[in-house]
Parts: sequence; structure tokens; C-alpha cells
Amino acid sequence: MSGFDIVVNNGLWFDGTGVPGLRRNLGIRDGVVAEVSIDPLLAGPDTEVIDAADKWVLPGFVDVHTHYDAEVLVSPGLPESVRHGVTTVVLGSCSLSTVYSTPQESADLFSRVEAVPHDAVLRILQEKKTWTGPAAYAAALDALPLSPNVAAFIGHSGHRNFYDAVIVGCPDETLIGKNFGEVGDIRGVHPVDAYLDLVVKYGKKLRWRTTIANHRPKYAKKLASSSGVQMGFGDVGAHLRNMAFYNYPVRLLKRVNDAQGDRKPFLTVERAIHRLTGELADWYGLDAGHLRKGDRADLVVIDPAGFDESVEGLFEATVPEYNGISRMVNRSDGAAVATVINGRLVYRDGAFAAGFGIEKTGRFLRAGENSPAMESVRASVAP
Repeated sequence: MSGFDIVVNNGLWFDGTGVPGLRRNLGIRDGVVAEVSIDPLLAGPDTEVIDAADKWVLPGFVDVHTHYDAEVLVSPGLPESVRHGVTTVVLGSCSLSTVYSTPQESADLFSRVEAVPHDAVLRILQEKKTWTGPAAYAAALDALPLSPNVAAFIGHSGHRNFYDAVIVGCPDETLIGKNFGEVGDIRGVHPVDAYLDLVVKYGKKLRWRTTIANHRPKYAKKLASSSGVQMGFGDVGAHLRNMAFYNYPVRLLKRVNDAQGDRKPFLTVERAIHRLTGELADWYGLDAGHLRKGDRADLVVIDPAGFDESVEGLFEATVPEYNGISRMVNRSDGAAVATVINGRLVYRDGAFAAGFGIEKTGRFLRAGENSPAMESVRASVAP
């Protein structure tokens, strides 16, 4: 009799470390990868079986750039990420978080900078915010019926500003090299007022730079293969009406696969997977991103036959928690065919499992810390 909760048979398995894939069969028990076998694994009467023939089995994606800070409080399933194989999300990006900011400040910041509805953010935080510091914030998140695992940055500033915008050209040469935040500090005004004052005074003679995205394919491929760049520009949960990159890991794998088919490779499949999983998790000290024996069973099954035009398409879906606003989303159901989080099958073939978003599968991940319970289970299945 099988003692496995889930068996994934016949897949090309990648462990998230960057080594080439191998044809293997995985047995999952008590939330952990209990067996990695060259032989098919037997399923018991209660075992869920995933036939991964001609598919890739890899660690769940780690998304290190999200703005789900308010949304997670009322929609802890985060379906728009989970359906694409994302099993760990990081909140608090772009210096914005709800850890220290008041509900009013957070609503102002997230609406002005990230184009998230002001009234919805304000209402959610007025109803849900109970914390005043990091420890209580982590506890509040962990108390939610999370579907994915969640980690968080502490917003380095309670206020978004122009401290990252450096002046590179100006008739007043004493300002060159300073950022608008510094100019505001010197003049005793808000950085935005300092910026607007300079625009009014100098017009097009004022030049400044900041870091933005690059969508040109040639350079995007170069950046994707650079060890100095992290894969993490999903920006999910923000800019709801003008962009959607919830499935950016799937899109990268499609580009890699297409490039190999065109005999113009820029990354191997295993390296691309490592960049989206283990590399990020290891950098941030998170217990995620790997799929070896003894690792927590967070995984996605990818069908490369599903790398079609829909992967890069744009669709719309309403957000009930944001007063029914319609947001741009992605649909790569033919490519990301199954998602498992902490040993629970939460998404498969375009449908979420019963209890999704109600029953807890994820947990809050603290940097550099493993769950004691997970360590005990891992010890029991160690080679």
C-alpha cells in the first residue's frame, strides 16, 4: 500500500539547483518530497496522481516583487499567482508596505504609486490592520488561510519619494548628482515639490534618471541571462488596469524554449528554472525554491506543449475584494497545468481545488528560518 499523499509520475524533474532535468517520479507525504525515484511509484486508494509524461516538474516559482499587501488580507488564496505555478510571494516591494504606515498613509501610497484603488485599500486596512510592528505583522499574515507561502520586506520608507531619481543635467550645476529627495531636504520642501519647482524653472533643460524596465527582446534576453540581475518584475497586484505579468515565470520559460527551438539559445531550461526558483530563494534566505528529497513539496507541472500565444496574451477578470474593479490578468492554463503547495494540490487543469483560499496551505516564511515541524519531517525522510 502506498503511503504517499501525491504521486507525480513520468515527469522531467528539475530540482531548482540549476542541474539538468532527469526523468523521475516523486512521492509526496506530509507536505514533503518523501521519494524521488527512477521507477514509477505506486498510488494508494487515497493518493492523488499527477501524470507528468512529456511535462516538466519543477519547484514552485518564487515571486519577489508583488504588491499584494492589502489584497492578501481579504483574498489570501492569491489565485492570479497560484494558477501560474507561483508558490511563494514576497510583499513590501518598492519601499511600500503596511507594517508601519497608517491605513490612510497606505491607501495614499498604494493608490498613487501602484494604482491600487484608494477606497478599497483604506477600507481593508481599517478593518484588518491590527499590527504596529514587524512581529505582529508576520503573525497576522501567518494567521490567514494562505494558499501560497508569503514573505515580506519591511518598507524602507513610510513615504514614496524621489530619492531614487538622480539629476544628471541642470543649468544649476550644483544640483547635478543629487536626487530630488536631497534637493527637497536642502530646501526644506517635499521631494515632489522640489521636483516640480525645478521643472517649472528649467523645463526641458532638467534631466534625471531612474531605473525602469526594458522590454526589448534582445536586451531582455541578455538581462535574463545575467548573474547580476534577479528575475522579479512581475509587479503583480499593482497597476491593475494597464499591465499584467502574473505569469512572467511561464513567459520566460516559453522564451527559453522558443529560443532553443530556433537554435538561438540564451539560457538553458535548467538555468532558467534555477533563476526563477532556487536562486531567488537562496538569495533571500527563504525555505523555498528547491524540489529535492526532504524539501517542502511546493511544485508546478509545466507542459511545454502549452507554450502558445495565450501565454503572452492579456485578459480581464474582476476583483470582488476591490469593489468589483476589472483588472488585466494572464491565462497560461495550457502551460501551468498543476500547482502543489506544502504537499497539497491546489490547482489543476484550469480549476482550483475545493477549499482553495479557505483552507490554509501556505505559511509565512521568515528569512533564514526553517519550520521546526518541517525539519522533523525532513529528518524522517533523509537519505
